[in-house]
Amino acid sequence: MYQALYRKWRPMRFEDVVGQEHVTRTLKAQSVSGRLSHAYLFCGPRGTGKTTCARILAKAANCTAPVNGDPCNCCPSCTAINEGSATDVFEMDAATYTGVDDIRALRAEAVYAPSALRRKVYIIDEVHMLSVSAFNAFLKILEEPPEHVMFVLASTELHKIPATVLSRCQRFEFSRIDRQAITERLLHIAAEENIQLERGGAALISAMADGAMRNALSLLEQASAQGGDRLDSRTVASALGIVSAESLFEIFGCILAGDAAGALNLFSRQYDSGAEPEAFCDQLLSLARDVLMVSANVGCDVIGAGYSSGELGEFTASASAEQLLNIVKSVGECLWSLPKSANKRIDAELCIYSLCTPSVSGGNAALAARVAAIEKKLENGVVPAAKAEKTEKDSSPAGRALSEKPAEKTEEKAGPEKKEQPERKTQSERFSLGKELAKSLESRLDPVSASCLGYCSFKRSGNLLCIVTGDSIAYEMLNNRETLAAAAEAAGQLEPGITGAKIEMQKTELRSPSSSGGGESDNMDMLVSFMNENSDISDITR
Repeated sequence: MYQALYRKWRPMRFEDVVGQEHVTRTLKAQSVSGRLSHAYLFCGPRGTGKTTCARILAKAANCTAPVNGDPCNCCPSCTAINEGSATDVFEMDAATYTGVDDIRALRAEAVYAPSALRRKVYIIDEVHMLSVSAFNAFLKILEEPPEHVMFVLASTELHKIPATVLSRCQRFEFSRIDRQAITERLLHIAAEENIQLERGGAALISAMADGAMRNALSLLEQASAQGGDRLDSRTVASALGIVSAESLFEIFGCILAGDAAGALNLFSRQYDSGAEPEAFCDQLLSLARDVLMVSANVGCDVIGAGYSSGELGEFTASASAEQLLNIVKSVGECLWSLPKSANKRIDAELCIYSLCTPSVSGGNAALAARVAAIEKKLENGVVPAAKAEKTEKDSSPAGRALSEKPAEKTEEKAGPEKKEQPERKTQSERFSLGKELAKSLESRLDPVSASCLGYCSFKRSGNLLCIVTGDSIAYEMLNNRETLAAAAEAAGQLEPGITGAKIEMQKTELRSPSSSGGGESDNMDMLVSFMNENSDISDITR
């Protein structure tokens, strides 16, 4: 009869347990000295060897010919336990037998001497599932058990176990198994089972196993059944319905570059090949986290599958911390909602699109990512708004209105008025205070507003100071009375040309892009009206 790999290759000695040397070393020493405790508590993640070590400990406590603390697996006691026919070793699933009556039955049986072995061993799995009354009934026999009884409790949720139980047990913490150790174990088992597993495929499986050897063996069995003769990283990824590291890197690169079409096409291809949206989002979340950790030089191990920290250098140079945090936050929210989604593919595609175009996303994380992108462009000397402003001003209804109105006035008025116009024009000064203004306002404004203000230019005409920007983010962040007043005060302190002058923040030249389309809008009328009231201003930059 066929037996699953994780059952067939279950360790039979402490020596065979992978990745839990801090536990097996102590248990072997206790077995050698004969100082085994009456109660143990094994806690840690699933699939890391808790129940396996409990069975080995039960054999070590009853073995008639132990070898350096390990059971011999040859004597009648070891053989009976291995075959599951030992009547003195009880395995109880506390998730099923949770009530007080079950514990009372256990107490009634425990007082009797073992029938064949030296000690009765009770292995209670998922012990945290016992009810409160069951725990209370368990306490007395756990504190003062008969000499022939040993309890081995196992749990994945230590915080749910009462302190009264914890204090009566020797506690051993099982940790997640190192990826390298899982990889080597998989390669050994695959060789014994005649499975053509390559190191790349083994590394991918070990990354997906999340530190659990049982998970790794189950994934190996699944991949070997679907993947064909040779199991490399691509074959394993296809067999398990995940995205390969190479494809994941391509999609991530498109997201960082803002290429929504490229990212969505690549995702569609992977979806058609069998990749699940939840698995993809989990991989994307892990990759964004890994890039963030590498860029911050934290020194943590990568948690993603199929790549190493050295391969992430191409992303650390192009991705800002704000952009990576936005990816982590957005993908995390999508991953949380996918189990309840009516169409997981659509939700994943919307998430990808919003990551490529942060302007359509709400929330502080997306706003911070957009501001960081603007700052990076400005630091690199890229100012794309300049050309667009001129083109829009010349071609849009607002531009035509603003350019035509002063000309009409010039034609209507004669003589002195025509001569005074150039003088008023020279009175209008435009200047940029840059980072100095942002730095002076750090204590008065939030960091994002101060940063946006640092990239704006200023226009002074008489006693009127106007802030000039073509960016919608700066417009939304700065267009309020408190921010404008603080900016006017700080500008007066930093710019010698306007120090001492009466500064009024009556009107800002900031305009939302949404109002640039129609000449009949309220904002357009406001701009034209402002121009008519202030004939000394020749143009307004949106």
